[in-house]
Order: sequence, then structure tokens, then C-alpha cells
Amino acid sequence: MNSTTVSICINGSQEGYFTWKRGVRQGDPLSPLLFCLAEEVLSRGISRLVDEGKVDLIKASRHATIPSHCFYADDLMIYCKGKRAGFQALKELFTRYAECSGQVINVRKSSIHAGGISQDRLQSIVEMLGFSIGELPFVYLGVPVFKGKPKPIYFQSIMDKVKIKLASWKASLLSIAGRVQMIK
Repeated sequence: MNSTTVSICINGSQEGYFTWKRGVRQGDPLSPLLFCLAEEVLSRGISRLVDEGKVDLIKASRHATIPSHCFYADDLMIYCKGKRAGFQALKELFTRYAECSGQVINVRKSSIHAGGISQDRLQSIVEMLGFSIGELPFVYLGVPVFKGKPKPIYFQSIMDKVKIKLASWKASLLSIAGRVQMIK
């Protein structure tokens, strides 16, 4: 690992050389695997908190279940009730995880999206974690995330994209005579 040196560019010229002390280089094929292993440790820690009853899950409808958490790349979403004790347990888990892995939560990019809890409780949780307060509904990876019964407005952007795609497919699959007929 000490064979690699790195220099920094200051005002267009390279300055100094530094040797790596830990980690793998960016683009190294081992990097995603190590990241997935670290995510697995965090995922099991969250699952353990749920199994031990330290974090309470939110309820879904009769025929649906809501996961305790999900990862996408380096994003983590946790679905739980807004109990202070649960967030305290999560904060302790994140602290232990950061000490072991070196991966620290970026509180400036982290937010809480809450529905059905009082403003006082929400403010208390925000102060404890240092996250910002997000608004419901919001769109994540192109999918609306909301509380309660789905409303057509939540899915309007998806419907618009499908309509545009269908229109372009129709136009490309029709002959000139078919297009004229459709216009008439």
C-alpha cells in the first residue's frame, strides 16, 4: 500500500508527494466490494436494533410490509417510528460504525422526513442527530415517497414521462400514412 504516491495540484502545478497510509485507490476493483461489506455490517446493526426492540418499525396496510431500512449506493433510508429512544440507539450505532469503518454521516446532506409526530418531538430528534427537516412527499430515485394513501398528484411526473415515451413510440412505429390518419 505504501508504493503509491499522490500529489496535489495548486494553481495548476503539482506540489509535493504523499504516500497512502490506509485504504484503496479510487477505481480499484476491490473498493466496491469493501464498501458492500461495510454496508452489510451497518445493515445487520440496524436489523439487530429492530430485533431487540430498540427501534420500532412503522406499520403498513394489512397486506404490505415496510422494510426497516434500505441502501442505494451510499444512501441509507431508515423507516421507523419517531421515538427518541430509537433515534438514540441509531445514533450510538452510527457512532460505533464510524469509529470502526471511518465512514462518517454527513449531517449536512442528511434529513428527517416525518409524518404524524409532534413538532416538539421532531425538533428534539433533529437537535439530537443534527439532521435537517425534509418535507413529505418527496421523490427519491424517481419514485414518490409519502405517508398515507397514495394520491394521483404524487405520481403525475411518472405518468407524464410514460405519456411522452408512449407518444414517441407511437410516432416512430407508425408509417407516414398512419401518422396522417392519427392526426385526422
